[in-house]
Order: sequence, then structure tokens, then C-alpha cells
Amino acid sequence: MEERIKIKKNKLLFTEGKDDKALFEKFLDDLNISDVQVEAVNGIPYFIEILSGIFKLPKFSNVVFLGIIRDAEKNEDNPQDSAKNAYTSIFNILKKSKRIERILGRRINYRNMNTWIYNTISIGIFITCKPGCNYGMLEDLCLNHVQGTMEMRCVEKFLRCVRGNSSEENYLDYFKNPSKNKILAYLASQEKVHGSICVAADRNIWTINDPSFNKLKNFLEGFRGSQ
Repeated sequence: MEERIKIKKNKLLFTEGKDDKALFEKFLDDLNISDVQVEAVNGIPYFIEILSGIFKLPKFSNVVFLGIIRDAEKNEDNPQDSAKNAYTSIFNILKKSKRIERILGRRINYRNMNTWIYNTISIGIFITCKPGCNYGMLEDLCLNHVQGTMEMRCVEKFLRCVRGNSSEENYLDYFKNPSKNKILAYLASQEKVHGSICVAADRNIWTINDPSFNKLKNFLEGFRGSQ
């Protein structure tokens, strides 16, 4: 753990994967925020291992901002609870630090989702959801940015073709992760192929100032401190 992540800055942002990490670093750079250390835990199941280990490091006492961004995996039984479940999972991990528990309290307040609690250590938990839904992932925000474009109409037709030109509304159920299928197909349609969302961001396929990213932008700007 101590070899994997070393605290180099007093503002930390943890996210799921390497693509997410690179994208958030690009967005923070675009916002002229340079004092945040972004780390990937390499998968939702590893949040508990990584964060619990961070709490034990001597330099954790120097941390003044701790942000976490994770996707809201769809709960098939109760989709409307997906975001709350994701928030709860992170909240329960953070409570393992007595320093943080004193700030968060012992009871969950979902009104704190996607915002910051400013204190001696400021805490922010952002749960990524598809616009208008209580579940989703970062790719859904990127898709929202390009929704309605000619390329996306072609992507929809392509995926229907893969399913034998299905006319059924649920044709996407065939795909294990349709948002990733859509985003990769969209990126492949560009003049220069972009193999990931972070490479696409480097080439300004999407930018943090697009309205599709407003909530995420507000959260990242929270690293500046309370206004």
C-alpha cells in the first residue's frame, strides 16, 4: 500500500481507473487547479483497501482536501437506489478514519452527495450518474456531450445492426456495458481514432466547460475551498 500510493500533496482525489485519473487530471488542468494529487484505485472493490491504507500513513495528517469520485453501478432490483448505495459504500469506508468521522458524523446525509463539507479536512464524494438517472458512469457524461450528433446517430444504427437490425427498444440489453460500447464506437468514428476518453479529452473532443459536465466541474472547483 505504502509503495503503491504516496501522499505528495495535501489535496487528494481518488477515482476508479487510469482513464478516469487521466481525464480528471486534464479537467483540473483546464480549470487551472494544479495542487491536487489524483490517484486511481483500479476498480470499485479496491476503494476500501486503498483508502483504509491511506488513513494509516503519517502524511495523512497533512491532508486538507479528500475527494472521491466513483460510478453509480446500476442496482438491477432497485435502480433508483444505485447512487445512494454508491455513496453509502464510500461513506462507510471514510468513517474508518476517526478524523473524518468527526466531520461526517455517524449518520448518512445524502444531501452531501456531490458537494463538499468544508472543515479541517474537507470531504467531497461525487457519484457519477447518467443525466436524469440514479445510476451511470463517467462515459455517460461524455455521451451526453455528443448526444444528437450525426456520429451518434450512426453509432445507434451500428449497434442495432450488430443485433440484427433489431427494432426493439431494449436492444442494448445485449451488451454488458452499452455506454462503453457507444463511447468506443463514437471515438472510432472520428478523423483520428481516440482509444480512450482521456485521449479524447486531450484532443478536446469534450471539455470540462461543456454544460454536460457542469456538476462535475462544480465539484472539482470545490478543491479551491469555500467561496
